[in-house]
Amino acid sequence: MNKSSHYLFYSRNRENDRIILDARETHHARSVLRLLTGEDITVTDGTGSLFNCTIVSFTDSGCECDITAQKQCPPSVKSTWFFIGIPDKNCFEYALEALAPLGAGKIIPMECDFCQKGWWKEDWEKLSRRFEEKIIIAGKQSYNPWFAVLEKPREFKDALSCVSGLALVADVGGQMLERAMIAQRETIACFIGPPGGFSEREMQCFRERGAVFVKLGAFRLRTELAALTLAAQLAPLVHDNENIKTNP
Repeated sequence: MNKSSHYLFYSRNRENDRIILDARETHHARSVLRLLTGEDITVTDGTGSLFNCTIVSFTDSGCECDITAQKQCPPSVKSTWFFIGIPDKNCFEYALEALAPLGAGKIIPMECDFCQKGWWKEDWEKLSRRFEEKIIIAGKQSYNPWFAVLEKPREFKDALSCVSGLALVADVGGQMLERAMIAQRETIACFIGPPGGFSEREMQCFRERGAVFVKLGAFRLRTELAALTLAAQLAPLVHDNENIKTNP
């Protein structure tokens, strides 16, 4: 077994039959894993492609690899979008790291009535780069070739209005999640409240929208834990892991 077979590298820099790793990925390959030219690695572009590659050369700025085989993994049988009532920054990062390996398709921060502080308004472009790095790292570690897409924060009303399919709302007073709830649904929108939960105004909007309230356990959960729990409960219902193999 190749000593790098348990590691997945990331790059979208492809030139014909060659992939170039950036400085960060190159450092991991060369300085952490101690890989050498001539050794094989697996690379993904984060959009379902897996590439078997052979390392050709290292430089300080990158690593050039020849593609020897390629496979396109189909996406999940259902797409899951997670609308998260924005908690504090550390809790939001935890949610990102947890949702990425569980196959979330999109993650949308949501400004709700009970959201506090407003740290996300400081410099979203800079913050999003850090968050996307978290998603990439989590995706690589989980060997999931489909990386979650992080969108800009949306106000609650705008977030709800963009959903045309099934809307699941995490609520301790709801019903347990069942397979029948998501049958015949291609996209599932999951709504997780901020610390303090959804306001009565927001709950009424969900009811008018025909959302389904789902109970995730016996007790109320923190925002990041509720997102993780709902994603974990949905995962076996929406993902076909037989389509994702270690090698192309």
